[in-house]
Amino acid sequence: MEFSFEISSEAPLLIVRHSGVVVKQDVQSYIEAMLELEGREDCLFQLNDFSGLQGIDLDFSKVWSLTRQAKLLYPDSRLPVRCAFYAPTDIVFGFARMYSTMMEGVPGVTFEAVRCIHEAWEWFGIPEPKSWDAENGSVA
Repeated sequence: MEFSFEISSEAPLLIVRHSGVVVKQDVQSYIEAMLELEGREDCLFQLNDFSGLQGIDLDFSKVWSLTRQAKLLYPDSRLPVRCAFYAPTDIVFGFARMYSTMMEGVPGVTFEAVRCIHEAWEWFGIPEPKSWDAENGSVA
């Protein structure tokens, strides 16, 4: 899996675009990258765009292990963050729901899995950024 980060100039929004096939090492790299962004006020809303994923090569025990690791790494004193997983396909939505449920309890972070990008904007409580490219899933 590859992922890239984009920060919106219109809202405190971080967009993480994921593509390819998810494997354990990719998720570990993602967690490490997210920890580097810890405490940034321009990243209070985090949208994980899973629309580019082509597959998931993780079983339940690997996801459980990764979420336990992530919970131990995240600091207790952090800015409140809302993290949405945009997952338009059935399999990826199921994965996003499982991951977001297992990540519950991370201090200061609320997780939500959504099928429609407009649900994410509504849940964040922000308007869709004018620079959001709905066709390509990115900010222009």
